[in-house]
Amino acid sequence: NVAWHLGKMELDTYWVNTFDASDINTAPTLSSSTTERQAGGLRLTTPLMTNLTGIFSIYAGEYWPGRTALLSGVDIYSEYKPFGLNFLKNLRFAFGLANATFAEAPGGQFDRRGDFIEFVSNLVGPGETHLRYGTYIDEDNTLAIENQSDTHAFALGYRMSVDVIRVLAEYEWNFEEIEQDNDVFRIMASLDF
Repeated sequence: NVAWHLGKMELDTYWVNTFDASDINTAPTLSSSTTERQAGGLRLTTPLMTNLTGIFSIYAGEYWPGRTALLSGVDIYSEYKPFGLNFLKNLRFAFGLANATFAEAPGGQFDRRGDFIEFVSNLVGPGETHLRYGTYIDEDNTLAIENQSDTHAFALGYRMSVDVIRVLAEYEWNFEEIEQDNDVFRIMASLDF
């Protein structure tokens, strides 16, 4: 990994082991890696406007010899008082898009994609209330059929810090193309150090 500072922008370039398909007739997953092939990528973080930052990234490699994968993403997030507008002083937001294109895959080229948008407010109490919506499409091509991995999700939660511990209480509603009973309420604690 090599990091570059270009004025107010930061550019990270990297070379890593790429992910793998289990065999030539299987679609790749993004969770299996191989040391036989490598991939390159870059991520550009740049201020866009007052209290607004953009992150743009790309990753390219082969998941099987001669079969390429191209991943790209855009994230934009704000601090409180985005765009310098006083009436938004208690609001911040984030949204992102990600796409993975797998060429020469079994059954033809396909994409996996996801997106989200989140709004956060510090109007109530010592913590933050957040509302998030996101989608995930498992395989998007002309032959793809809807499956239980295609998801729309809403989450409503509250998070606050207690000394060095961050606590989150959240309920998530999941709506799949083939519906499953998997909505979830969770309480999580994490330690900041």
